Amino acid sequence: MPKFTEAELADLVDQEQIVGLTLDTTEFFHVGYDYEKPSFKALGQFAGSNTAVVFSEVVLREVQADVGDDIEAKTELIRSGLKQVNKAARLRLDAKALMDGLGLPKPFERAKNLLDAFVAGIGAATIGADAGPSVRALTDLYFTFEPPFSKKAEKKNEFPDAIALLSLEYWAKQKGGFVLAVSGDSDWKRFADQSEHVVHIPRLAAALNLFNGDNAVVANRLAANLAAKTAKRLADRINETLAGVVETFDVDANAPYFYEVDDEHAVITGWTLANDQFDVLAADDDSVTVAITLAVEATFYAAFTFEVRDSIDRDYVSIGGTRAATEETFESVVVVTVGRDDDSPDPNILEIEVEGPSISADFGYVEVDYGDDREM
Repeated sequence: MPKFTEAELADLVDQEQIVGLTLDTTEFFHVGYDYEKPSFKALGQFAGSNTAVVFSEVVLREVQADVGDDIEAKTELIRSGLKQVNKAARLRLDAKALMDGLGLPKPFERAKNLLDAFVAGIGAATIGADAGPSVRALTDLYFTFEPPFSKKAEKKNEFPDAIALLSLEYWAKQKGGFVLAVSGDSDWKRFADQSEHVVHIPRLAAALNLFNGDNAVVANRLAANLAAKTAKRLADRINETLAGVVETFDVDANAPYFYEVDDEHAVITGWTLANDQFDVLAADDDSVTVAITLAVEATFYAAFTFEVRDSIDRDYVSIGGTRAATEETFESVVVVTVGRDDDSPDPNILEIEVEGPSISADFGYVEVDYGDDREM
């Protein structure tokens, strides 16, 4: 399959040759599995149109498993915390009864309900794992190392991707058009490069933009105003929104001892436009929603407390701590909604939100800070 330029993809949209739009699991990860994010809610615009939103059953099951695992892990933290408090405070509480009293849902049942509600809410269709791919087709791809398989050890067992892609390709062939596959996975791109009916695109915002070309003038106007520094209200709202995003982050560090982290905080030190083209996610008679990709710089701070296990008491004992800071640059997508007819240099911002997975700060190697009292 020849690679399509952006203009050629837009022509396929105009000719109604893009019969389906689908997402890989990577796109769910990019929004932190939050189906309420603007770009995911924008998928509802295709309901009743000539382009259907379709999901492979395999992709949905992988997403459900990821969300279920996360809910289960977070639930276990609560259970473990109750047991530890019970022991430390000598409360003799019934931890199991307390957990039952919280009314927490079963993790994987809750994950399924959330996903089912999202799929139904946007009017999407699900393609079964057995819709198209045969054991023979999978076997041929596997033994000839064709995409999504390869000779690399970690890529030899890509059966879920193969089933998803073959079923999507079969569906598009039956419809007589192309399915636009949004994925950050290079294996999906490799498969699309040799497919007659699957077209790859790396970002959901760019895919949605193809269907909203009539509103490009609004996005271009906003981009020009932000570059010219006249859109002060937007710049201020971006600063405020980014500051909220870094209030919580994951800490990565290497240390010679077990450690706990507290007093985490971060400061945004600057941001720039990652590109000067803004993508239109959705539009109606009154407003236009635009995605802006930023390169964000921030300094992250954290306090580490180090502990070792006392073999006699079988408990952890603090041996000191340290404070550390690290500078990180990360990509963030800011989704902004403005009035369609607001052509002022400093437009009013109707809504603003940031999309993206959780932020992780790498503090490198950390160890106890003994200060000036350390013996030589």
